[in-house]
Amino acid sequence: MSEETVAKPKRLTNLEFVALYKAEIAKENSPIECSTFVTAYREATNSQAKSESLKSACSQRISAIRKELQLEPHNLTQEKVFSLIPKFKRATNISDGIDEVAEFLMGGGESKPSK
Repeated sequence: MSEETVAKPKRLTNLEFVALYKAEIAKENSPIECSTFVTAYREATNSQAKSESLKSACSQRISAIRKELQLEPHNLTQEKVFSLIPKFKRATNISDGIDEVAEFLMGGGESKPSK
């Protein structure tokens, strides 16, 4: 009988993690969806964790790194941090039509019929 050997997931250092994130952004030449990064992270680490768990872990880790960069001795502004480590692009359709929602709310609740 042969047993399948599953490689243990590799833990990326903060530098490796951010470098991977920046490399994925460079491939797209724009902000990326979290799921895109999770795919790259899974390949780099050989992680077998569920995608939702990885999304949460990656998002939390990026947020923690951003916060640390705003503290001493780095003291980077939030604006500078987000320019260096951009936010994920939202993968939801919630932003579709948001301009119309804002117009509706700011205009006293009068809406135009949908086309």
